[in-house]
Amino acid sequence: MGKILVVDDEKELNQAIQDQLKFSGYETDMAFDGREAVEKARKEHFDLILMDLMMPGMDGLEAIRKIREILKDSFVPIIILTGTAESQGIEKGLVESGADEYITKPFNRLSLMARVRSMLRLKAEFDDVRELKELLEDIFTQMGTECLGNMEGPMSSVENALKRMLDAPEKFDSVNLGLALGAREETRKMIDIMDNFRRIYRKRYVKMEEF
Repeated sequence: MGKILVVDDEKELNQAIQDQLKFSGYETDMAFDGREAVEKARKEHFDLILMDLMMPGMDGLEAIRKIREILKDSFVPIIILTGTAESQGIEKGLVESGADEYITKPFNRLSLMARVRSMLRLKAEFDDVRELKELLEDIFTQMGTECLGNMEGPMSSVENALKRMLDAPEKFDSVNLGLALGAREETRKMIDIMDNFRRIYRKRYVKMEEF
């Protein structure tokens, strides 16, 4: 379901938010000021952070900026908990600190959970895209242009052989003719896929002057 850090110096409100989240199946942890939140973000993994702005010591804005520096290689959504409806304060929190969403206190359970679910869906989508990107990079690294070139020869030979065979379709019965046509089409698709891999690989990993 996800682990959520709740940061608010109002202990009763902090606990109430955690109770709502736990009721919905989320794992939670708490912090009561910005410094404590930064330390927890440094040492533990969280899928979402709820951050109050007005706190003693290190406030929420500074804490968010420091957390973003710590988590620069990953994406953890941060929802601001703000007690003011002034647009200037909200914009400052969203733009300058790097927060992703806000909710104005006092808020009800439905409003809170709607934002929590929305941000966790966003994180899940981001993580899926990142995993796909890492998988493709791993494939490109392992295959490389040399490997792709070695594969292209046999695939082209298969395609040419099928083409020569199909120049005399009368030699096939209807079933085998359909199989041969399908094999040629799938071979052509594989060659196209290898061409696309080669173009992406060269664009990303090979200097232009090298080819």
